[in-house]
Order: sequence, then structure tokens, then C-alpha cells
Amino acid sequence: MQVSRKQSWVDRWWPERPTTAKEIVEYAVPGLTLAVRLTTAAVLAFLLTRWYTGGSNDLTGALSALLVTQASGASSIKYGLIRVSAVLLGVSIAILIASQMGLNPWSLALAVFSGVVVAKMFRIKQAVLEVPISAMLVLQ
Repeated sequence: MQVSRKQSWVDRWWPERPTTAKEIVEYAVPGLTLAVRLTTAAVLAFLLTRWYTGGSNDLTGALSALLVTQASGASSIKYGLIRVSAVLLGVSIAILIASQMGLNPWSLALAVFSGVVVAKMFRIKQAVLEVPISAMLVLQ
């Protein structure tokens, strides 16, 4: 009897769940592919950052890689380039602000505000948030 109650609870919360092996594979493969792609990008970016900075454990590169590679496989190159551009804009904004103001609430506000404005000026619709996020990360 407990098995049927457990099944009815699962049926209530996930009625379209995969039941055959083929459905399970079709359900799991896209998520696993995304996980592998994001993990690979983050680790490679972390190692590249560590090499470039001489051993510093900075996660900015890894987070930027996650932002850049979050697009689907079919559109990765196009959106990847857009996101890379957005990250570079954010980094540029942060370098300009940090060199003049350092890190304080006003510099954070200026980084977020100018990041969104610059993203809108360059018409980066798909990656508007990557610009201020990258700027904030670099300000740290």
C-alpha cells in the first residue's frame, strides 16, 4: 500500500515524468550536456586565469565563462561572441571606475548604471545583464 501512495504523490507532482528508458535519456541528455559544457568552460577559464595571473585563485574568469557559455549549443557561437563582448565592456567599465574611485557604494552604483546604459547603447539585448555583472565582479 505504501508504494501506491508514493506513486500517487509522484504522479501528482510530476505527471509528465519520463517512464521508459528512451524518455529518461531524452530528458537527461540536454541537462547533462549543459552541465558538462558549463563545467568545462568554468574549469578552463579558472586554469587560464590562474596561469595568466601567476597563481591567483580568482573566480572572475570562471564566472564570466559561465555567463558566456550559457547559450544553447546551436547558437553558442553567435551568443557566445555577444556575451564575450558584453563581458569585455563590463570589464572596461570597471577598470575605468576602479582606477578613479576604488570600490565603494557609489562606484558600484555607477558600474551597474553605466553597464546597463552601455549595453543598451550597443544594443546588446541578449546579454544586457552580463555587462554590469562583469563590472561588479571586476570591482571586487
